[in-house]
Amino acid sequence: METAAVILIVAILALWLLGPRLKNGAPNHQRESGPANDLSMLPERFVIFDFETTGLNPDSHEIIEIGAIRANRDSHMHETFQTFVIPQGRISARITEITGINREMVKRDGLPLDQALSEFRAFVGELPLIAYNAEFDDGFLKSACRRVEAEAFANEVCCALKMARRAWPGRRNYKLTELARDGGLSLENVHRALSDCHRTLIVYTAAARKLRSHR
Repeated sequence: METAAVILIVAILALWLLGPRLKNGAPNHQRESGPANDLSMLPERFVIFDFETTGLNPDSHEIIEIGAIRANRDSHMHETFQTFVIPQGRISARITEITGINREMVKRDGLPLDQALSEFRAFVGELPLIAYNAEFDDGFLKSACRRVEAEAFANEVCCALKMARRAWPGRRNYKLTELARDGGLSLENVHRALSDCHRTLIVYTAAARKLRSHR
């Protein structure tokens, strides 16, 4: 009886210690904007996402394009998502010059913000979200949800820029286009959401492999 009691106590302690980390057999991640990830918890599957916006301030500017790639740790793509978003305000000539996106394009092919967020949410599901300079994109995502009174995304948000800085310390700069070019990817559309997602995927998976190999 004493031996059985000891085994039971040990089992209970093990469950108590492991419980917060396990959910359906996987780590139970909490949402945190731009964490420097624990390398042992790099997600097997994830969504790379990127926004094009009318400016830099999420409280006064708006999303005009959403791009996303559903992928896995080995950079094998599964599906892509792209939509223009119709803003309430104007798209300046400067933003059109940078992105190539103008008012006519979003009016013709875009979705209202609430519908765009709903479709993006359906595409993402419960997978972790990865962005380059995630603080920027996550700030716009939170602000957009508040504007349409939608439930905030509960997904974990990870920053590929922070991972790049850890993987390649001492670089002169960490521009996404240059890091992606070093990884063998050169795309013409520098400031378009889906093109930036492809770049981020290359950089993120390369950084993850490098960091894992040096554990």
